[in-house]
Amino acid sequence: MTSTDAVLGTYNVLTALACNLTRVADWIAEATTSHRRSTRFHSLCTIAA
Repeated sequence: MTSTDAVLGTYNVLTALACNLTRVADWIAEATTSHRRSTRFHSLCTIAA
């Protein structure tokens, strides 16, 4: 494994964590707000999943 692979792996993990955090936040907020249009970040996470 090269250092570039390690850095890219770290970014993938951080991106996955951010996507999961966004999903949990959306799930919590879903009960308290009406349905809103997805943010660009949330749309990207949905595509990546």
